[in-house]
Amino acid sequence: HLLLVRIQCSNAGGDVEHSINVRSKDELGLTPEQVRMLREIRADFQRGAITRTAEITLAAVDLRGLMEQDTLDLPKVEAQVRKIAFFHADQRVAGIKMVQAGKAVLTPEQQEKFKQLAHAPRMGRWGMGRMGTGEGE
Repeated sequence: HLLLVRIQCSNAGGDVEHSINVRSKDELGLTPEQVRMLREIRADFQRGAITRTAEITLAAVDLRGLMEQDTLDLPKVEAQVRKIAFFHADQRVAGIKMVQAGKAVLTPEQQEKFKQLAHAPRMGRWGMGRMGTGEGE
């Protein structure tokens, strides 16, 4: 069975993907508890991603409103642009934390195998994903 923890978040700046892709539960020797924990990590990230994506979208709407004003209030526009950048950074950091939490579930032996698999040639959709790649489920 393929266990894939893959998150793709659409936002105003494009798609950002954070991945913990595992070719198979058996290949790493994952226990049922590890599988449960990885799924929980994925679900927690997804819940947070929904909120973060909504914040980005709302901030972009507000920025458009500021930009449509007859007289541009540059300090407000700048503050809004910085707010959006912060939300994007927050989303990226959350993805990094998700990957690290997933790796922490693995034993040292599984982590080593995971590293080996990550460097192995990718075989279509069954390959190991990395942050920022477009690998699919």
